[in-house]
Amino acid sequence: MRRSGREAEGATTGEAVIVAATPESELELLERAKRRDHFAFGVLMGRYQKKVFAFAYGFCQNREDAMEIVQETFLRMYEKLDLYRREYSLQSWIYRLAHNLCIDHYRRHKRRLRMVSNVDCWDGIDASLPESAEAEEDQSQMQALVQLQLGRLSDKQKTVFVLKHQQGMKLEEIAGVLGVSLGTVKTLHHRALQNIKKGVRRDIDRGG
Repeated sequence: MRRSGREAEGATTGEAVIVAATPESELELLERAKRRDHFAFGVLMGRYQKKVFAFAYGFCQNREDAMEIVQETFLRMYEKLDLYRREYSLQSWIYRLAHNLCIDHYRRHKRRLRMVSNVDCWDGIDASLPESAEAEEDQSQMQALVQLQLGRLSDKQKTVFVLKHQQGMKLEEIAGVLGVSLGTVKTLHHRALQNIKKGVRRDIDRGG
């Protein structure tokens, strides 16, 4: 194991000097992981597993399904380490693996997916709702209506929406995840917002 300057100095003078090791860069960890260093891969997985779970849960709205996607994401990552190209950020690459699995999983289990109302904030939506609707619906009911519409979006619109509003990613980063242009992501995000707004209004007009 490499030593810091203070550790090396202590070794030469006989002093017992303990200094926390400098965290390795992702590229260093990746190189070690490619050589099947399980510890290095575990460090990388630890840095991203919560983010992948949050993304998968936001997409599927089911804890067990999300856990399954997390496991499969890192299994695929381990199997495909040699295919990773440095010009892409590691985060974008991992999210792309997770996104593909979410799409596959959603299509396989579409009938049994459950939509729940656990959204903290949906930016840019409530302001466009009729005042009468805001007066009649409490926050939990509104969240349920919005969540229902999220389940009706196309796969790409849903991915963009979840990554932006639940993961806090910038549109430029999302473009990297999806492998599309920034303009395409902006269009998908705009359509997602519009579709959710229209769907919520429609459900309110119909009495929920």
